[in-house]
Amino acid sequence: MAKVTAIKYSGVFYLKVMLMSFLLWLWLELATDWRVDAHDFLVPFATFLYLCICASYRITIASRSLVVSRSGGVLARIALDKLTDVRQRRGWLRLLLSDDTRYRLPLSRFSKADQALLQQRLDAALQGALPESELAPQDWLSNRAAKREIRALADKGVSRQDMFDRLSERGIPLGHLARLIAVTPDPTLCLLHNGRNNLLLTLIFVQGLIMFGFLFLLAYFSRYEEITIIGGVGIVIEVLLLWGIYRYRFWAYNLCLVLTLTNLPKALMGVMHDPGLLRILSIAFAVLCIALAWHLRVALYPDLGWFRAAKKVDGEYRFES
Repeated sequence: MAKVTAIKYSGVFYLKVMLMSFLLWLWLELATDWRVDAHDFLVPFATFLYLCICASYRITIASRSLVVSRSGGVLARIALDKLTDVRQRRGWLRLLLSDDTRYRLPLSRFSKADQALLQQRLDAALQGALPESELAPQDWLSNRAAKREIRALADKGVSRQDMFDRLSERGIPLGHLARLIAVTPDPTLCLLHNGRNNLLLTLIFVQGLIMFGFLFLLAYFSRYEEITIIGGVGIVIEVLLLWGIYRYRFWAYNLCLVLTLTNLPKALMGVMHDPGLLRILSIAFAVLCIALAWHLRVALYPDLGWFRAAKKVDGEYRFES
């Protein structure tokens, strides 16, 4: 089996970015006497966007090459047998290849263990101690190609364990491959739970319709000051939920659970202070949405947990279906 290891930015790096962002936000607040201004939202938004970009950065360490990718696209494929020089400066690794190609890798943003692993592989390349064989470039699967192939195999009725066994030697980190397979909806399970999925779609559609009607009435009576950004974002989220659940996307069920559970305590407090019929119906509506979303998530994705892709038995991934 082709051994590949994917490394990403460490948690310490993200903590540093968030700390610097908080200090910048605090300085701006103090400089403006705590007035509500654009930077109240600009700094957190820019930080969130930057963290998302950083989170998509990945270096896949293979036997004879390094593959640098971001957001599923390959940025560079560095052939280690052409490596002639490695220099470290200000937390960056500068690589020079025999064809005068130069690359920079952000070494300081990785964990100490990943830094040591990367440095060990580069030292082996400089000493000419690389393994003899590796996957040919045409045999490697990109993130998008892997998703297409997994969907094609799922449509043919291939089990998830067979998918994993077939694609585990195509240059994809095993943990990432297991998650790609686990989040791919099984056509048989989708057909089996189609009725419950349609019921959840109906509930979310009704909820979005009520929200849209409320915002429309506010606009009709020229009460624009009460139409907040949160209301507009809520409509966008409802549309995303409808699309995701219609397409059986795992993140849609997670989002539905998080949003409903977040709003449930507030609704319960409202019932305790004013136990009206509409409030009780809203609680029942939320509980039904939570039950349906949880049931569908577990039933459609039996190998997908909150923090794992599949069960490990003796160090190897095992799928239930």
